[in-house]
Amino acid sequence: MSIVIIPKKINRDLKKISSSFGVSESKVITNAFLYYSKSIKNKIDLQKELMEWDNASNQDLISFEKK
Repeated sequence: MSIVIIPKKINRDLKKISSSFGVSESKVITNAFLYYSKSIKNKIDLQKELMEWDNASNQDLISFEKK
């Protein structure tokens, strides 16, 4: 288990959300992290795909110019 220092404002918001939804603070943090990590993974995947398209486009242009 890790110890994380949470800023006071975020901690207050965490307590409000936790009590509003009736779940533990740990569960709120875990779900927030899972959502965030999925979002980051999707962004990284999109960037990789765009780079692949860019590389393919460059290769096609080079091939076209050789003709």
